[in-house]
Amino acid sequence: IGVTGVQTCALPIFKSRSKLLGQFILDDNIIEVNPHIHNNIVEFIETIIHEYVHFQQNPNEYDYLERKYRFKNYFDHPHEYEAESLALKFSKKCYKDIKNKLS
Repeated sequence: IGVTGVQTCALPIFKSRSKLLGQFILDDNIIEVNPHIHNNIVEFIETIIHEYVHFQQNPNEYDYLERKYRFKNYFDHPHEYEAESLALKFSKKCYKDIKNKLS
């Protein structure tokens, strides 16, 4: 995925072996998404955006915060909160943009 001024990574890989909606795999520099367990296309887009935000985040900071605060809730972690907030903010616009391009 390439955007001017933004780091690039491999396109998402779609696999159904995972029980997760998606994940960013740091060592392989890929975003893995399971297309079979999303409820709708907007949720699918949210997952891709969410994982792309993780690609942009500092993994050392993620791990440091996790060890220091041991968050009880998934979205209490600032990186998860940021990824989900941006996914929710941009997923519907992204869907509309894709739909318009295909029309």
